[in-house]
Amino acid sequence: MNKVDIDYLNDPTVSVFIDPEMTAYPQKAPFHPSETFPEYPFGQDDISDEVNKVYAAVRTLFHQLGYDEGHFGTTSWNPLKGLVHPGDTVVLKPNFVLDANMRAGGGTDELITHGSVIRAVADYVYIALEGKGKIILGDAPQADANFDQIVAKMGLDILRDFYPCTADFSFELLDYRQLRFVYDENGMLGNNSRLSLDGDPNGYTVFDLGKNSAFEGLENIENIYGADYDRSETLKHHSGGKHEYCISGTILKADVFISLPKMKTHRKSGATLNLKNLVGINGNKNYLPHFRIGAPDDGGDEFPMLNQQQKTAYYTKRKMVDRLLVNPNPVKDFLFKTMAAVYRFIKPIVFKTVDEKKDLLAGGWYGNETVWRMILDLNRILVYGDADGNLQDTPQRRIFSVMDGVVAGDGDGPLAPERKECGALLAGRNTLCMDYIALRMMGLDARKIPLYKQLSPQMDYPLTYVNPQDLVVACNNEEAKQYVGHDTSVSLHFCPAPGWIGHIELE
Repeated sequence: MNKVDIDYLNDPTVSVFIDPEMTAYPQKAPFHPSETFPEYPFGQDDISDEVNKVYAAVRTLFHQLGYDEGHFGTTSWNPLKGLVHPGDTVVLKPNFVLDANMRAGGGTDELITHGSVIRAVADYVYIALEGKGKIILGDAPQADANFDQIVAKMGLDILRDFYPCTADFSFELLDYRQLRFVYDENGMLGNNSRLSLDGDPNGYTVFDLGKNSAFEGLENIENIYGADYDRSETLKHHSGGKHEYCISGTILKADVFISLPKMKTHRKSGATLNLKNLVGINGNKNYLPHFRIGAPDDGGDEFPMLNQQQKTAYYTKRKMVDRLLVNPNPVKDFLFKTMAAVYRFIKPIVFKTVDEKKDLLAGGWYGNETVWRMILDLNRILVYGDADGNLQDTPQRRIFSVMDGVVAGDGDGPLAPERKECGALLAGRNTLCMDYIALRMMGLDARKIPLYKQLSPQMDYPLTYVNPQDLVVACNNEEAKQYVGHDTSVSLHFCPAPGWIGHIELE
């Protein structure tokens, strides 16, 4: 990599924009601005008659950071020129977790990064590239996500075609996944449920972090669970001193990585912001441990403590899954459906003292000590990992972020969130510092969330050299400042996911 600016780990500044009246996104792809800014690189024909507050807000974020301040208000304003250089390959990494909200009546605005945010950022990247280089928009969403549906719902196909048609400029759209899962009508993976995808045209690099992994020394590693019923592949990548990840070659070869997360709560990690967004740089979901099966006194962190009767019922079901859903065939499918029907009958009796939605859902609680280790490993790889699969002592690519909180995801995130209209956007070079501010705005305490309370400037391969108390916030108005001050009674008052309620809120 060339011209890598390592100073971003020392940058304490986060730009925050809040407009309580910005409660919805523009709907007309490719999401042109609704006014002609002096630096706008396209013509009057590419101005929208639909109000687009998001584009103007992203522009304000960059101005608040003081980027290219001397040219602001002129045709030559180029706020990202210190980050993006002509000829660069720039990767935009949104949160495209799933194509549909699993909450009845829920929408995608609160689920995935909106196309209007992507468009505004892409335009300023285009300005900085000066016609040389390329923009790649890509993600590895959840294993069962329909990528084509995400593209269609967000108008990304129209956005993808806009740059080549209007400016003869390369804009690519990539699904980094190697496999897609297709569940049947009973929510099961059958014989033909695992579909091979084209994946990343730049291939993949397998990183073995070994002793540099956050999993090093973790007890009961043999209990880890990944994305598939068959745990064997996940165990293969995290055993015998190995801790491996399958990282997109496009990500590793990029000069600039721009994270575009959605502000949301999360069942397994407490919140999904910049750090959690990096799950999508890994192309094979079976490399990613999400929890350890079982209760804490059995070496797991899948759910809190259960009584003996409840354990018996749960572990019986676990054996059914392990024996019947691994390497499925029609006979196994039939046996599982029959036994699952019996389990559904006895479950209300055995678990009558347990809130299943909160207590029995796959690592979705504050005691999950597995998922944060996976997230930390991926962030270290992004910052310090080279294209050959090694961690270096210094950052290997330029990093920036714009966070989408115009409509955020509240409650049972990341897959079934409630719509929360915040009118908020954040930007900055230091992604961890941005997450600290976003958590404060949400009313969540980073010191209580396992992922964030482990982090410090003194750790090996740190994600920032800035202490949380030293953050600097640039805001668009006084109302914005109230969310990032020291008065903990003021926030946007997010409700955590069910398994986290009462454990991570600011006091």
